[in-house]
Amino acid sequence: MEISCRVYRPRRPRDSPLFQLVERHLEELLRVWPTRFARPHGPLRPVVERVLREFLRCGLLEHGFARLWCPECRRSVLVAFSCRGRSFCPSCEKKRQLLWAEWLCQEVLAKVAHRHLVLTIPRLLRPLLRRRRELLTELGRAAAEATSELVRRGVGSDARPGIVVSIASADQKDYRSVRSNRSLRPPR
Repeated sequence: MEISCRVYRPRRPRDSPLFQLVERHLEELLRVWPTRFARPHGPLRPVVERVLREFLRCGLLEHGFARLWCPECRRSVLVAFSCRGRSFCPSCEKKRQLLWAEWLCQEVLAKVAHRHLVLTIPRLLRPLLRRRRELLTELGRAAAEATSELVRRGVGSDARPGIVVSIASADQKDYRSVRSNRSLRPPR
């Protein structure tokens, strides 16, 4: 793989306050969760521990790297592997957001005016959806249908809006993309 050696700036994950917080308190959190937090918040799902442990390896050369080189100046750099931890790791999440947005612009969205809506889950439903994650897809579908109906009432019953629904929650399994009730998946 080729790079421009003037562009690459390695990040320093250990300097991040989030990294320091997780590194200092992860074991204690895992130890006290069953007695202090399980009753009000439910059991700690295995995905949470896995994401936190992978986050502590993200961007660190000692956990694996690739060597990239510049064909012009022959300089090489080491790039640490990432955890690809969507929803928790700020670095990996930002990369996924940018890739997804680029994919949407190039492959899905037409070159027309767009509107961006953000709908939030009512507080009363949050505990239910925290325990029954499969309902998030139905909630997204209901939000898309309600938005479509609102558009039809405003511009006419023959309107058929294209809608992209992205459910943002704390679990990577919950990200779904839906357009006009048709499932679309961005490239991995």
